Amino acid sequence: SFVGTKSLSSGKLTFDVKANDKTEPRTGKVTVKDKSGKAQPQTLTFKQEKKKVIAVESVTLDKATATLEVGGTLTLIATVKPDDATDKTVSWSSSNEKVATVKDGVVKAVSEGKAEIKASAGGKSATCAITVNPDEESRIKTALMKIYDAMDGAHWNLRDKWDTQKSLNSWQGVNWNGETHELKLDFNGEFKMKGSSPDCFDELTACVHFWIQNQPGVTGTLPKSFNSLKHLKVLVIESTSMTSLADVFAGMPLGYVSVSNNLSMTGPLPVTLGESDSLMADAMVEGTYETGLTIANNGFTGSFPESWLRLGSKMTLYSHKLDG
Repeated sequence: SFVGTKSLSSGKLTFDVKANDKTEPRTGKVTVKDKSGKAQPQTLTFKQEKKKVIAVESVTLDKATATLEVGGTLTLIATVKPDDATDKTVSWSSSNEKVATVKDGVVKAVSEGKAEIKASAGGKSATCAITVNPDEESRIKTALMKIYDAMDGAHWNLRDKWDTQKSLNSWQGVNWNGETHELKLDFNGEFKMKGSSPDCFDELTACVHFWIQNQPGVTGTLPKSFNSLKHLKVLVIESTSMTSLADVFAGMPLGYVSVSNNLSMTGPLPVTLGESDSLMADAMVEGTYETGLTIANNGFTGSFPESWLRLGSKMTLYSHKLDG
C-alpha cells in the first residue's frame, strides 16, 4: 500500500511491479486522480499469475547397491531431473543408523548389517541398498577361529591364548599389518595341532606367509580354498602327518617353498607348486629367505613334473618314491 502525489500537466506514468513469489495469483490496483477534480479518477488493475513451479520428475542415485566394511565410507551422488526444477534440495536418510549413517550423501558404515539410504527431493526419491560387512581384521579372526575349533585349539600349548576381544597381533603365531594388509601365520611345535585344516582360506586372502612345522598331529591335505591366497610368498610345511599335497598353488607369487619330512605325504607332486617365476629370482624373500623350492624326505610317488626343470639350481629334490 503506497500513496504518492505527483503533479503532471501531461506525460506518461510507468509502474514497476515486483515478481510474484507466492504460489497463488494476486491482484493490485493503482488509482490516478486529477487534483483539480475536473477529471474522473482512473483505476488501473494489475494481475499477476502464481509463481511458476517446475516439478521434480525424478531423483536417481549413481549406485543402487553398495558394500562396505565396518568403518568404511562411501559418497553417493543424487541427480534431480529436470535441471531447472524449482526445488532441487536433496534430503538424506538411513533406514538403520545403527548400521549406516548418511550426511550430504556421505555414507559411513557403523556396524555389520543392512541399511537403505534414501535421497529425496520435490516429493521424489531414490534408494541405495547398503550391506556392511565385518572389517578385514574381524574376518581374519573369524577364519582363524575356524582353524582353532577344527584343530583342537582348546589344547594348544600357547603362551598367549587367542582372544577375539584382543588385536590379532596379540595372538601367538599371527602377525597382521593393517597398513599393508599382510598376514603372516607361523604354526610351530607349541601349537600341538590335531586333524586337518578346515576350508576357510578364502577369508585369509591377505596371507603372504604360511608356515606349519613340527605338527605331527596334522593330517589330511590343504583344502581347495587355499588357492585363494594369491599373495602368498612363503610356504613351509615340515614334519607333519599330512597324507597328500593338493595341487592348489596356481597363481601364487611363491618365492620360498619348503615341503620336507612329511613321511606320510604320498601321491603326485603338485605341478603348480613350481610354477611361480618368483622362485627363480636372484633375491631374498622377506629379507630372510633365499628364493627356491625344496621338496625333501616325503613320500611322493609318480613322475617328476617336467615344467620344474626350468628351476635348475633353484630346486632341491630328494628322498621320495618318484619314478619315470
